[in-house]
Amino acid sequence: MRKLILAALALSLPLAASADVRLTFYLSPKGDDAANGLSEAKPLRTFERAFSVMQAGDALVLLDGVYGEASGTGYISYAGLHSGQPPSGRPELPTVVRARHPGAVKIVGGLFLGRSFRSDDDILIQGLTFESLADGTGGSAGVIYKGSRVTIRDCGFHGGQPMASAIVRLEEGACDVSLQDVWVWGRAPAGVAAASARSFSARRLLVRLESAGQPLLPRPSRKSLENVLSLEGDAARWLSPSSSFEPWPDEDQIRQDLCVDAGVSRGFCSWDSLSGYLKQVQPAPLTRLMPAAARLRPLSLAH
Repeated sequence: MRKLILAALALSLPLAASADVRLTFYLSPKGDDAANGLSEAKPLRTFERAFSVMQAGDALVLLDGVYGEASGTGYISYAGLHSGQPPSGRPELPTVVRARHPGAVKIVGGLFLGRSFRSDDDILIQGLTFESLADGTGGSAGVIYKGSRVTIRDCGFHGGQPMASAIVRLEEGACDVSLQDVWVWGRAPAGVAAASARSFSARRLLVRLESAGQPLLPRPSRKSLENVLSLEGDAARWLSPSSSFEPWPDEDQIRQDLCVDAGVSRGFCSWDSLSGYLKQVQPAPLTRLMPAAARLRPLSLAH
């Protein structure tokens, strides 16, 4: 199919038909794997089919809806009926998996990249919300098992399975993994477990645990952290170099700024009311919430 598409491009745009052409495929719970998937009007239905026709540097756009085994779409993993893992991209042209409308796509089953025999490299995941299952992901909502130069942006991860060691896990095969504007919440011993990763960065990462635990487990030696927050009950804390969480300065002011950005209340609100709101709200539009924190105290920890 790809050869036919590139041949058609060559007839109209000869210079475009090359190995660097990025094809964009579409996916929908209402799609059909018999379609070509090259337009919103004719989307594919399963991750298995989509990733089988994609090549390095292609893009997959997810239309609004809930994805998972129950929807007949599978999820982004080696496990699960109709599931699949994306092809690796290239440093200059990463493979992209993104929501058509950030915050309007939920994937029940989570994200799992890499296997012992494959490395999923040069991949961008954007605008998706992942819900964990007690399956091959170990109850985690996101696992980077083996992969380099993986960027996860504007995404939410929710976990709460008893067997989960962390809501998001970066294993020893993870290298140069970047979390940007990411929300992690649920019930697990840890929010993000990155101790095994070879290198890791986080920029505007928010973790809210519904049970006692560590928001971020010990980090790899190669790390860069900026504006990493933990919300626990009536406390909001920055990640400190000592691996503990330090109180924010000017807590009353930043609480008000966050409340305004989140649209919780026009008047005074408590950390409890803000935390309650954050527990319910869809996590994708973190950019609405985080600027107040960034304005008040841009905090960067690079080691």
